[in-house]
Amino acid sequence: MKYALVDNTIPDISDSYIRDYLLSIGIENYRSFLQDPPESDEISPSCLDNMDKAISIFYKHITKENPRIFLVVDSDADGYTSSAIFYQLAKKVNPNVDIQYYMHEGKEHGIVVESVPGDTDLIVIPDADRFTAFNIFTSCHWGK
Repeated sequence: MKYALVDNTIPDISDSYIRDYLLSIGIENYRSFLQDPPESDEISPSCLDNMDKAISIFYKHITKENPRIFLVVDSDADGYTSSAIFYQLAKKVNPNVDIQYYMHEGKEHGIVVESVPGDTDLIVIPDADRFTAFNIFTSCHWGK
């Protein structure tokens, strides 16, 4: 793999390393970026591919009397964060939801098929890429 280092434009001594970093990557209005981004900078979740399908599938399962959801947690910061957010949302929508989870120990991603309980209604991988999600649907579809 070829790569090149970019000159470090952040001063060694600074009263705001965050400001200096944002300026170094081209974000000139850093105050707005950090404190109050305009709506024009926000991306609507409805613009994401298949978001309507994901919401429909989630709703179908979370509104059952005692849904069983299997949560696959990636072992990195965004994996932990997105899984925690999903867990809290699911419990808020339906306190009776049974959420079991599998947490990767290393740099693994995706699902370990053998870890999925047989009575699972829905598998959720909050931090999955499209390829992982497609493979899960095609190889682990429970017919529910």
